[in-house]
Amino acid sequence: MELTNLKIYLADFGKQVTDSYRDKITKNEVVATGKLRNSINYKVITTESSIGVYLSAVDYWEFVEYGRKAGKFVPIKPLKNWLLAKGLKASPYAISKSIQKTGIKSKPFFRQSLQEFEIDLIRIDEEIQKDINEMLNIKLNQTENIKWS
Repeated sequence: MELTNLKIYLADFGKQVTDSYRDKITKNEVVATGKLRNSINYKVITTESSIGVYLSAVDYWEFVEYGRKAGKFVPIKPLKNWLLAKGLKASPYAISKSIQKTGIKSKPFFRQSLQEFEIDLIRIDEEIQKDINEMLNIKLNQTENIKWS
């Protein structure tokens, strides 16, 4: 089953959600290099038994979203890159030590955006019904051309 109408709806949903994520990142002033914002993407994935929207982002999105508890040092190389992107002159070792002591405050963008969107189950049902009706119409048209003896 192609489910074209449902795929179009899910793609539109994915675009709205990822656009919202990007906007929240900008508004929450979480942008240093733009890598996180630019990495947020979606893809409609279909298998034999399911269809859905897969969202993706760089692996450190969770530290931005949920923060980081005290207790661990942050790798130095990403800190150096962040300092360069921000134009800051500071010791990445001192910052890593500070994060190890105090952690990092969360700057949620994912949860804020997710609260704005609810999958519209009625709309999904309508799109599936359209797809089924289109399939039935195709099958009916094909059987009309068959000559029965």
